[in-house]
Amino acid sequence: MIPRLATANHLKRVDRSLEHAGQQLGLEFCRNWQDIEKMGMLRGVETGIFDASKFAAFSQIPAPCTCTTCSDQESTQVTGQAFCEDPNGLALTMVCTFDFFHRWWNCLNTAMARSGLTPIFYAAVMMYNLGYGPWESCAWWALLLAEIDDVASGVKPDSPLLLAYWPQIMIDKKLHASKRDADVGKLGRQRYIESLKCAGSLDIRNRKVVPSIWCSFNIAHDAWDEHIGTRGFLLGSLCMRKGWLNHISDLFGTPTNIKPAIVEGGKSGAVKSAKAKIEALKKSAGHSVAAVAKVIADRDVVAGVRSLAHGSRRIYTYFSKVQRELKGPEACAAFSQEWASWGWLAPLKETLQQREDLIELSRCGVTTVFPSAYVKSMTTSSPEVVYQDSLARTFGLFTEAIVEEISGHMLWWSAYYPGKFALMGMADHKTVKQAMRDFHDDCQAYWAAKAVPLAWSYTRAACTSSMSC
Repeated sequence: MIPRLATANHLKRVDRSLEHAGQQLGLEFCRNWQDIEKMGMLRGVETGIFDASKFAAFSQIPAPCTCTTCSDQESTQVTGQAFCEDPNGLALTMVCTFDFFHRWWNCLNTAMARSGLTPIFYAAVMMYNLGYGPWESCAWWALLLAEIDDVASGVKPDSPLLLAYWPQIMIDKKLHASKRDADVGKLGRQRYIESLKCAGSLDIRNRKVVPSIWCSFNIAHDAWDEHIGTRGFLLGSLCMRKGWLNHISDLFGTPTNIKPAIVEGGKSGAVKSAKAKIEALKKSAGHSVAAVAKVIADRDVVAGVRSLAHGSRRIYTYFSKVQRELKGPEACAAFSQEWASWGWLAPLKETLQQREDLIELSRCGVTTVFPSAYVKSMTTSSPEVVYQDSLARTFGLFTEAIVEEISGHMLWWSAYYPGKFALMGMADHKTVKQAMRDFHDDCQAYWAAKAVPLAWSYTRAACTSSMSC
């Protein structure tokens, strides 16, 4: 068997990495498949029938060296691992696991594509990365902040532009349900103007969103969340003073054409379509700052951005916890045992519970308070009902897709071997005994199924390799 070029190059890099790490033999150190076969162990694993004398002799020698790899599930890595395990390939004794962080971030991106939120994500990338790019020179940066500071100093409470952005600003501050004049009226706007010069409102260069960097969107969103409307208002004022936009109607009267859309081609097709829409918006706006100002003025885009952040909140929180704590062999063992015990289900349950958070859903544009007189005037075909149904359906699709994608991949840790072996290392003796009984039952079922061809085909699919079962 000869691997394809990309696979061969990948294996050469792994081999060289092992040499640099002090394993002088590279991958050769776990090439002991033939020795295990000569001892009769592979035959025993396959059939359940072990030669007593060979088994006793095998028990007296050191455990065979095993190579454990952790990688993304791309074709090069998957084919490389398969070539290593195959008796006709390198015939290595190894266990292959997938990269938790890369896998979960890929699952989030797939969930975005399945729910049609990929265009919203790339709109957020443009919005949150305003302070970066070809215009990030020190002179431009100082000019931008100075201009925004001047705008903030001269605005009046009844400014038409401020009134246009005011509903969004109230949502940012979580005051959109308030009826107090001190919060939402003229007095509230006066107090708001006095607070505009704070650094949090004016600094638009907090965290950069890089689609290839895990969860960078969530980090940037947390920095922007309370200031989205404020920054849109200040940037809109700047654009009109500079002549990049001529009137408020240029902000609020022309559609951005950035909206949730499910396209063919899966994740790659969704990304290609979303990037094309963003480029079209930049071209029509004529200036990057004007394009961002128009995006923030679009309530559907901002609601979609918040839906992305709210729907992925629990996944991001758990992701950060693992990233922070997964250090050292003890932590690796603890997380493996947690996942083998179905502990990864907790953030997925919490993701579905995000649908019950009425305050955050209202910030995502979903109506959560229904006055009886208002409801009586509506029908199923009313525009507002159709609009609300679209928002709720998109958020529901997103959270459902997150659960489906992640659970499908995490089942490996809890329902298959070698993931289930982690339970045998736990401190709880009852859990260890139960894990041993389950392993015994699984082996018995494995051997029994081989006598029935159809059952054997399903059983074999559940095993990562003959050494795993």
